[in-house]
Amino acid sequence: MKTLIAYASKYGAAADVAERVRACVGGAVAIDLKRTPDVNPAEYDAVVIGGPIYAGRIAGAVTTFCDRNRDALLARPVHIFITCLYTGEKAEAQLNECFPPWLVAHARAKIAVGGRIAFDRLKFFDRLIIKKVAGISADVDQIDHSAIDALCGAVTPGPTG
Repeated sequence: MKTLIAYASKYGAAADVAERVRACVGGAVAIDLKRTPDVNPAEYDAVVIGGPIYAGRIAGAVTTFCDRNRDALLARPVHIFITCLYTGEKAEAQLNECFPPWLVAHARAKIAVGGRIAFDRLKFFDRLIIKKVAGISADVDQIDHSAIDALCGAVTPGPTG
């Protein structure tokens, strides 16, 4: 089975998640939508789509990919993920709001995998926003490895899945 992992990443957390999923899913390829925006999901048996949430929105490359490929995405299994610092209901709300409603309804798995901020790597404007909105002024690593494992398991279900 060929699986596409289509993602965008701003500071590397979503790219790390995509790579980890790629490593655990046989026949998977991870493609950064910012570098390769014209990938065709119709060439794959299943698709994983994800990216970071900044200011309540997912990366524009992810939104564009979803909009351009609606028919192909609806014709195959899709799994979606976000990286964000929220957990629980807040993270679930962000996930449901940042992807198109038709994709959220179609997705087999919808997983928030936590987030990470390397404060010193942030651009000046991003650092100001993170400080003001989230009150964060130091590195944070809240990646939920069990959530990534759950995403891998959803993409490669066992014999009963």
